[in-house]
Amino acid sequence: MDSKNNYIIEVKNPYDKDAEPFNITVDDERVWNLIQEDRIYLLTYEYKDINKKVELVSIKSSSETK
Repeated sequence: MDSKNNYIIEVKNPYDKDAEPFNITVDDERVWNLIQEDRIYLLTYEYKDINKKVELVSIKSSSETK
């Protein structure tokens, strides 16, 4: 968690062997508490500024996307 009460997750496309990981900011503690390590999720995110701040817009577990 950073100093502004935001949570940071590192993500990577699991289906692309050349994908580079990047960080996404999660502003809601309730969402943060539901995210599990080593699970595959479908994410929607936005680039918020030129400094590469990326914010989570929506998240679904892979079982919800079928």
